[in-house]
Order: sequence, then structure tokens, then C-alpha cells
Amino acid sequence: MQKTKNQGFTLIELLVVVLIIGILAAIAVPQYQSAVLKSKYQQFVIQGKALKESAERYYLETGSYPPSWDELDTEIQLTSQCTSSDYMCARTGNGFVVDLYSGGSKNFVFYFNPSRNVCYVIWLHNSPYPDLRQCGAAAGDTAANKLCTSLGGVQNGTLPGVNQFPSYTRYDLP
Repeated sequence: MQKTKNQGFTLIELLVVVLIIGILAAIAVPQYQSAVLKSKYQQFVIQGKALKESAERYYLETGSYPPSWDELDTEIQLTSQCTSSDYMCARTGNGFVVDLYSGGSKNFVFYFNPSRNVCYVIWLHNSPYPDLRQCGAAAGDTAANKLCTSLGGVQNGTLPGVNQFPSYTRYDLP
């Protein structure tokens, strides 16, 4: 009688493979999440630039910033809007919320909905901080703070939380 040799993997070999896969996943998942966050943030920057340029054109024509979103000549899809005397808000088609403060602040603020863990602020030319761009990270949110610093942001104070908004660490962007 001849013995046949089993052709398979031992339990130890399988455990080593599972361990290696686990280690790779532990490294890859946070990097993937960081890349997704940075990608979404870049959409803020693109939309912010388009809205700012449109608002600046309106200002050059009329001497004031637009009283409503309809006055902006931009192709950005807005799914819902609100307006008051010096404030406008809107939701974009890709799940962002954008506010335009045309009173004393004169800036656009973009943030993710509903998390609001990261915001992008772009100041208009005729504002207290002409053409300044800022990244805001919810206080205590490590990923959001890491995003702002990876974009070259220099920490410049905090913004207190108001209503449904968290406190933000403010970073000035280059």
C-alpha cells in the first residue's frame, strides 16, 4: 500500500496569509479614507473658485455682491436655496452645503452635509480678508485636521461652534 501525500496548506501557513492581509488592510483603509476626503475637499475648491469668480463679476457690474443665487452666472447645480438680507445658503447636487455671507464677512463657506467635519472658506475680494482661503477642521477630528495641514494650511485660531456647527480649527491656505 502506497501512502499519498496531502497537497494543501497547513493551518500555520493560512494564518500567516490572513495576518499579512490584515496588516495590509489596516494600512490601506485609512489611506483610502484620507484620499476620499481630500478628493471631496478639492471639489469644494473647484466650486468655490467658480462661485467666487461669478460673485466678483457681479460686484464689478453692480457695486455689491449678489442678493440671490439666481444672479450668479455659474453652472453649479443648486438643489435647494435660502436667502436673507446678508446671507444665502444652498445645497449642491453632490451633497455639499454652501453659504454666502454678503454682510460684514463677505465669504463663501462650503461644508459636507451632514457631518460638517471639514469646511472650506473663500473670502471675496472686497472683504476684511481679501482673497484669503481657509480650511476648517472640526475640533478633535484627526482626519480633518490632517487634511488641512496636508493642503499646506497654517493654523490660525479657532471658530466657535454655533447651532448645529462644531467648533473649527482654522487653517490659512497658501
